[in-house]
Amino acid sequence: MTIAKEVKKIVMNMEEGKILTYQDFSVLQNSNAVALALSRMVKNGIIERLKKGQFYKPKNTKFGKTGPREDEVIQILLNDGRISGCEAYNRLGITTQVPNEIIIVGKKYNRKSKIGNLKVRYQKREGDFPIEDGLYLQILDALKDIKKIPGTSILDALKRLISIISKMNREDQRKIIKYGLNYKPAVRALLGAILEDIGNSRFKVLKQSLNPLTSYNIGISDKILPNKNRWSIR
Repeated sequence: MTIAKEVKKIVMNMEEGKILTYQDFSVLQNSNAVALALSRMVKNGIIERLKKGQFYKPKNTKFGKTGPREDEVIQILLNDGRISGCEAYNRLGITTQVPNEIIIVGKKYNRKSKIGNLKVRYQKREGDFPIEDGLYLQILDALKDIKKIPGTSILDALKRLISIISKMNREDQRKIIKYGLNYKPAVRALLGAILEDIGNSRFKVLKQSLNPLTSYNIGISDKILPNKNRWSIR
């Protein structure tokens, strides 16, 4: 059987909507022939190209062809960086709002794209952060965006973030401080106030990084953050 026929056989046996990569055809041990066969299948409408090196077998419905599941696409996007914005805040339980655009922070330059039916906005990251540490950066992003997270209030968003940070172990809190030092002063002040309030003495590192004459107008009640005045948070 030719490589082209082997590729088609594998594709036809795969679930509709499933994302395919060259790795799915590694058993054939001829990457050039596999790539050529897949390109022909795209041209013939048997599969669709999701992005470079990634394809899917569309599902035919009465409304037309449908693409892969959104959660599968997002999982693929995680190879490019970390999720930020509303999708990340939804996953953190800060908002129930479902985003119409996914923000990926990574090495790629700033641009917009569409993968399947999903709108994607790439933001070039500052600094070199391991992908596996993405959770700390998502939390810091939420502190940065706390005044504009859709589908929630500043109070409710902050309550949720305090709950997440307070449940972290000391090593996780050490890491979030390390990354937090790369964020703007308002984020460092919020993070420091939270850590001080929950009893982590390493808040002093954040305190020393701030200008004592600068205040931060965020709109937080001292009922949720009783030490806010010591951090010049308004």
